[in-house]
Amino acid sequence: MTEVNNAAPADELIEITSIPQFAAMVAGWHANVLAQLQQGIDVPDDVVISIGLKDGEPEVDLDEGQRAAFKAGLLMALAVIEELPFQGIADPVPETVAGGDEEGTGQ
Repeated sequence: MTEVNNAAPADELIEITSIPQFAAMVAGWHANVLAQLQQGIDVPDDVVISIGLKDGEPEVDLDEGQRAAFKAGLLMALAVIEELPFQGIADPVPETVAGGDEEGTGQ
């Protein structure tokens, strides 16, 4: 299996050829989103947070109240997305039929 590139540009389509590849991509995407949210939450108080409110307009520095609201929003987003609503399980290994017949009688 080839390594999944989770750093592919957003507009680049990646062909999915297997369920394990898809699962690895979802897991990688999820880990990346969690890390980004946590990074925003962990910004030290002495570091200025600047955000762009609209495309083409300059970024603005958040004041203390805006900063608290911004971090609260990140905490809420983290709480919502932290646990995926599904999990992967290994396919059960089919039992070998005794003697090769379908009923397991060995005949």
